[in-house]
Amino acid sequence: MGEGLKEVNNVFIIGAGFTKAAFDEAPLNDDLLPLLQTMKASKEPLFQRLVEEYEGINIEILLTRMDAQIIAGENSALKSLRETIDTDLAQACERFRFSKYPGSKKSWPYCFARTVLGRSDLVLSLNYDCFLEGALWKAGVWSPNGGYGEYVHNFVTEFSLPRNRDLSNVLLYKLHGSENFLAAEVPGAPGQESITASVNEEIFPGSHCYSKPAKAKGARILGPSYLKNPPAELELMWSSAIQLVTYAKRIYIIGCSLRAEDSQLRQLLRTFSYEGAPSRRPFAGAIIIVDLNADCVRTMLEERILPKHFQGRPDILAHSMGVEDYVRRRASREIWF
Repeated sequence: MGEGLKEVNNVFIIGAGFTKAAFDEAPLNDDLLPLLQTMKASKEPLFQRLVEEYEGINIEILLTRMDAQIIAGENSALKSLRETIDTDLAQACERFRFSKYPGSKKSWPYCFARTVLGRSDLVLSLNYDCFLEGALWKAGVWSPNGGYGEYVHNFVTEFSLPRNRDLSNVLLYKLHGSENFLAAEVPGAPGQESITASVNEEIFPGSHCYSKPAKAKGARILGPSYLKNPPAELELMWSSAIQLVTYAKRIYIIGCSLRAEDSQLRQLLRTFSYEGAPSRRPFAGAIIIVDLNADCVRTMLEERILPKHFQGRPDILAHSMGVEDYVRRRASREIWF
């Protein structure tokens, strides 16, 4: 298994805007339904019928209605289509691996890893793609050998990959799953499955290893639905993250619009704000937003997630800029938080 954190410095919540800063074609949430209509699921008559029936809706409502029908009764065709959709979404993210990024070692992802992130930071990624961890790996601050945390099995210990705790001890939770998270049989426990992280040269350039368990099933991701039914490992990640944020100095929200269907994310932000015990240094206990639409995210926080009538609401600092610009300004010390 991986490793957990016994101490937390800062917490970074990473959304789709982070990957889009590196790849113009990377989809945001509103792009996912049109994307699906170009993939395998769209070839199935049931998918076509559902899209026509729910004309004009977004992917959250489509998947929520599908999930509600699945919960209401056995429907093998609908369940199979739902699994195909998750597989399609995961496969679509393979184009955005760090090995496909054309930037140099002086580009902003390296700078983010080495300048913005600090030792024992907790990174909470809501993305399915593996661009972020590829960047952290190449920058030498993170390793898939333990870096996904204690709830994700890995079979890379036989390879010569450094242990994550021997680097910067940055912990990465992929709270919505990942294109390289597979369901596989637990070694020595026949019939029991667990999430394992696939490791290969394309995801982690220079790792010189290929780790994918035999008979592994499709990618484990949580599609954007109001009725999420996560596997136990992802539930435990959420539970651990919610506990760990109470010890964090600050939370950074980067490229994330705080979608309405993410109720657990709202709980996490409220726990940090009202149950945490940060020190009172300037901007300790603060929430820092980095987004082209940072003011909208701030309004969402202030009006819907962290109401004023609760005592202890933290300072909220909004940087209305792209990720690349923010990283550059942090590196040059034009801004400090």
